[in-house]
Amino acid sequence: MKMQTEKSGKMVKISVIIPVYRESRLLPKVLSTLLNQKISPKLYEIIVIIDEPTKYSLELAKKYGKKVKFILNRKRVGKAIALNKAVKHSSGRILLFLDSDILLPEDKNYLKKIIKEMRDTDILDIKKEVIKDSFLSTMTYYEYSGFNIGSWFVSKFVRKCPSVNGSAFAMKREVFTSLKGFRRVIAEDLDIATRAFIKNYKFKYTKQVKVYNSVHSNWKNWFIQRKRWVIGCALWLKEWYRELLKTCAKQPQIFIPALFFLFPSLI
Repeated sequence: MKMQTEKSGKMVKISVIIPVYRESRLLPKVLSTLLNQKISPKLYEIIVIIDEPTKYSLELAKKYGKKVKFILNRKRVGKAIALNKAVKHSSGRILLFLDSDILLPEDKNYLKKIIKEMRDTDILDIKKEVIKDSFLSTMTYYEYSGFNIGSWFVSKFVRKCPSVNGSAFAMKREVFTSLKGFRRVIAEDLDIATRAFIKNYKFKYTKQVKVYNSVHSNWKNWFIQRKRWVIGCALWLKEWYRELLKTCAKQPQIFIPALFFLFPSLI
């Protein structure tokens, strides 16, 4: 089942792409913020792609279907394939990827700021701020602080980075196309960032815009997520360690400290 409008021949400035597995209770708030931007509707589009949509998701698709493009996959295809599919249905010069477990600030100029920040870069990593409402969320807060510090550190000194936090980042369409999109790996965000890094695309970390991350509130889900992160990071290292070592050898004073901030799972 698909609910979407046909792409016009005219390319918009920015496409916001949100992948969802089954449902997201935060999605209505995110869509409400995005639909109330001080920017012409002709300049941006919102695409939500949902694997195995629940009744709740189907109701959202009906409610927002006139203003938001929905792509509904009856079976689970996985995040990487879903994102690539959504990009094919998009037309923005800038691709803004947002996870379904985030919230946006009540900022009507949010997309304008993203567009402005993208003027001098190819990839934009966005500041993440964890919603601290439990012990586990407080632990995660410090992990994400490490990601933020590492991204800022590398961005400031070399304007390249082999990592991006996939819960919220932007990329120019031509860069995404040249990299042939996401690969079907566990850490698809690390993978695409590393390939962009090797091709010398410009990277930038911004504090001018941010997202709020909602994290798991029980130990079981927290452990499953950490297991996935560690396995994904291990497989990523196995594939890319030679290229990373070459870069670290050239600028060890920058990349070695940054790696510890960027990848807390390594520690």
